[in-house]
Amino acid sequence: MISRIVDTAHTLAVRHTEGDHPDLDAARRAALRGLEIDETTEVLYRDWMNIEWGAGNTAGVRKAITRLHQIARTYDISLEPVTEQLIDLVLSDRPAPAHRGRN
Repeated sequence: MISRIVDTAHTLAVRHTEGDHPDLDAARRAALRGLEIDETTEVLYRDWMNIEWGAGNTAGVRKAITRLHQIARTYDISLEPVTEQLIDLVLSDRPAPAHRGRN
């Protein structure tokens, strides 16, 4: 059941970031709601980071990264390479791409 909820939250977060008129608030709500259900789901943290990066919200990006690192320490989880790469990317000075949809 939890897996399906997380999958749905991820799908909604991605769909809300796609297209010509992304709804980043709805995408953010979907990702954060999924994290309320399972705070260890890396894909939702990646969604959250991408959403904040796309919104130009540096504080939001840092909040997502900080929370992910806290959860990783708490549960003794190693981050996936794709997550580490995304963290490096969103902390760089590069602007976010115009269209989202990455995981």
